[in-house]
Amino acid sequence: MGNRRSKLNQFAFPLIINFILSYVLELSDVAIVARVSTPSFNTNF
Repeated sequence: MGNRRSKLNQFAFPLIINFILSYVLELSDVAIVARVSTPSFNTNF
């Protein structure tokens, strides 16, 4: 039982890290897009 759990952790941990990394990258991507699009919004007003 304990061996099975460590195997599960070995598999789940990289998945969690991968998920967090992709989430952070997506957030920074949105921030960059917002930063690029805000000057165009400012010139319209």
